[in-house]
Amino acid sequence: MNSSQKAWGNFMKAREGDLIETFDGNIFDVKGLVHPLDRIIAFIRFTPDSKGERKRGNVCYKKVYPLQERYELLQQKFPQYLVFDSVFDEQLCEVPVEMVKKHYEPARYLGKLRHKRDLQELERQTLGFAHLLKRKGNVEWETLGVSGSLLVGLQTSTSDIDLIVYGSDNCRRVYGTLKSLVRGEDSRVKSYSRRELEPLFDFRSRDTDMEFEDFVRTESRKVLQGKFHQRDYFVRCVKEWSEIDEQYGSVRY
Repeated sequence: MNSSQKAWGNFMKAREGDLIETFDGNIFDVKGLVHPLDRIIAFIRFTPDSKGERKRGNVCYKKVYPLQERYELLQQKFPQYLVFDSVFDEQLCEVPVEMVKKHYEPARYLGKLRHKRDLQELERQTLGFAHLLKRKGNVEWETLGVSGSLLVGLQTSTSDIDLIVYGSDNCRRVYGTLKSLVRGEDSRVKSYSRRELEPLFDFRSRDTDMEFEDFVRTESRKVLQGKFHQRDYFVRCVKEWSEIDEQYGSVRY
């Protein structure tokens, strides 16, 4: 078991925004902060595929994002990860801790990125956006992290900036900062235009039934997603461990 997993026995401390890689080569994104003791609730995101358009080392990967496609892939090729969870009262993808080869942590990665030389464009823009939110939001570096394809080295030239903010107070500060930036304080940060929302709607509509006008009205108000230097960004707000009282099974759904 990789030492970076922060595992004790069959327990691994993983939370929303983390990614985990299994011994069979699949990469999963972790969902939520409440998990069974010996399993991690996480859905497959990248899978080895000889026809995949992303490459890391000598291995090609395919990205699977729409939820329905994830379920179909799991049912067809990796049914061992699909279980009926009585706590959540539905079928979920849960990865046994002993199957985890590597645990990718956003805050740890950002720390390494800050000291890296010869940054690629996506790395440079990600670090620049994180620095802007840190400075304007008056938060510490340790409360920020980088998730998404960049975290696992499977980014492309068009990948988005995927940041995470930890802690409720820090999240409120960053949210307020983004509201100011989007409203014109910084020309580098923009909300999506109606035209830019069209491909996003086409993508999201695979999982959600919504009229385009309703989608535009909802999405145009958001500040946790938009454009930074014309690159898509998405900011996720996640509670700190100290803010979580719930344990797996203490609440049933």
